[in-house]
Amino acid sequence: MRIAPSLAPIVTDSEGPNGEVATLYLAQLLIEIVQPNAGDAVRLSAAVDMELGLSLEAGDTGLDIQIGAPVVESIDVTLLSNPLFVAPSEVEALLPPMLELALPALQGELGSFPLPSFFGLSLQPVSGMIRYQNYLTIFADLVSEGEPSPAFMDEEDNF
Repeated sequence: MRIAPSLAPIVTDSEGPNGEVATLYLAQLLIEIVQPNAGDAVRLSAAVDMELGLSLEAGDTGLDIQIGAPVVESIDVTLLSNPLFVAPSEVEALLPPMLELALPALQGELGSFPLPSFFGLSLQPVSGMIRYQNYLTIFADLVSEGEPSPAFMDEEDNF
């Protein structure tokens, strides 16, 4: 199975389907079922639209992206190529469980969202992203990366 995006994902501030802090919409995710021993011949291709929950958790280098399981009702499958004439209802029943298996690999490729540092200080998150009214926020400690920055020193080198 090959998976490739054709459009950029959309992140909204609406609550995810399983209570996550945001919703991730994947549109036109191209999926190909290939036969490796036949020169990677494409046996079925489809475009999938789906809705996922998105959370950001505190990690070592920033905020790690966590993707929730897809909501089966939100998965919309459009067959693009079907040379084996598989019934569309069978494809719609087969793809959601296959996507659930493939999503952890996708999540591993997303990496983390780095937090800025400035004047020798960096943000160290103490929690993941949370929702406060209409805003997505993180709580973080401001920690020194080593020597204090001259911007925060007085003439006698005191903080």
